[in-house]
Amino acid sequence: MMKKLLLLLLFVALCVVFIVVKTEERGVVFVSPLKYHISDDSTAEVIQDDSYEDLKSVTIPSEIRTEEGVYLVTSISKSAFPDCRELTNIELPSSVTNIGENAFGKCSALININVASDNYVFSSENGMLYDKNKTKLICVPRGKKGSIEIPLDVTSIGEYAFFCCDELISIEIPSSVTSIENFAFDGCRGLTNIKIPSSVTSIGNYAFMGCSGLTHIEIPSSVTSIGEGVFSYCKGLTSIEIPLGVTSIGEGAFSECSGLTSIKIPSSVTNIRHGLFWNCSGLTHIEIPSSVTHIGNYAFYGCSGLTSIEIPSNVTSIGGKVFDCCSELTSINVAYDNSIYTSEDGVLYDKNKTEIIRTPEKKKENFKLPSSVTSIGNSAFRGCRALTNIDLPSGVTSIGQSAFMGCSGLTSIEIPSRVTDIYVYAFRGCSGLTHIVIPSSVTSIGYEAFYLCENLDVVIDNSKENVTVYEDAFYRCKSVKFLK
Repeated sequence: MMKKLLLLLLFVALCVVFIVVKTEERGVVFVSPLKYHISDDSTAEVIQDDSYEDLKSVTIPSEIRTEEGVYLVTSISKSAFPDCRELTNIELPSSVTNIGENAFGKCSALININVASDNYVFSSENGMLYDKNKTKLICVPRGKKGSIEIPLDVTSIGEYAFFCCDELISIEIPSSVTSIENFAFDGCRGLTNIKIPSSVTSIGNYAFMGCSGLTHIEIPSSVTSIGEGVFSYCKGLTSIEIPLGVTSIGEGAFSECSGLTSIKIPSSVTNIRHGLFWNCSGLTHIEIPSSVTHIGNYAFYGCSGLTSIEIPSNVTSIGGKVFDCCSELTSINVAYDNSIYTSEDGVLYDKNKTEIIRTPEKKKENFKLPSSVTSIGNSAFRGCRALTNIDLPSGVTSIGQSAFMGCSGLTSIEIPSRVTDIYVYAFRGCSGLTHIVIPSSVTSIGYEAFYLCENLDVVIDNSKENVTVYEDAFYRCKSVKFLK
């Protein structure tokens, strides 16, 4: 009888093990309620799993047991708890010494992260996660509401510390803080007011991205560097003060700030980087300081409120599509002593006027280029919908990428006999064109060069049999005829 009882108990124990411990792929086990990756050094890491969605509270054990052995739980992986919208409480043991990036960032109901008092790497206070000495704020649970006051000893606000805490309205940063790291306040949509103390010297990449409730922010004079995308998608931001000490502003720092109406770039800045003011549709005025030497690609792309812009004398390089989709732009003016660029009637050229670089989109009706022009630059006339006729000089040899793209009002244009290349998208969407002759000098017609020119009859002089026509160059054109 006793033997049968022992066998029965053994069977039950094995069943429990089978239920609790489930081996998945190599090195991965499920020990209810969490999934782990186990390592050769007898340690285990909590990893993400879809089964966490219904969890309301989690106590992470200091160790797990499997048929293979006992493993010390030392780590929580990056984004370990995805879409855990019911999770309100997490208990961390003393054994955990590593927590991956944004491990709890998607737990929208999370209120408390509590750490065992004998953990020598992490600590907690009021449900918020810190390093052991409470000098670095690591994570504020997304379920926190209202206002938060960061303790005085904190010197650094870590990556993703306030990630998507969209019910926080106010955050008080103490004067002890010197750095705000990448994505620190990313997605704090409810935040309406925040003061950056004068102790802060650097603001990391995307630190305030998506803080759409912010209307104004003052950057202290102690800050010398503003990272990439710092204020991107802050659609409520109407004004911002950048102090003189700032020497570097990262790519896209103000992109999609549609509420921003004006901004002054300090004279300490030399580089307007890629997409810095991308889609700042409310921006009506901007002053580029004389210190600037470079304007990056897409810098003012989509700034539909801009009517004019002044290029100072020290600018030596202007990237591609800088002024594309600036639908109200009437003039681009260049300082007379600029050695690389010049302007005429608000149109941007190289210094010798051999290349037309950009025509403001607001230009109307007829346009005649200077006789010195030999090259139509990329996007030179892109989006100039009100232009009806453009007179190209006989010396033109190339028509750049997207040069006339979207010039839907253009009804007439003559391609000069010296042109050899018509690049990709050159006349894409020029729906007003009805007739065009491509001379025998042309050897290459790029991809989608005349795409969707639905009313266009094309005559290609191929008497030299030297023209290469790329895919969809004449897609949906009315007719295409080759002359031998």
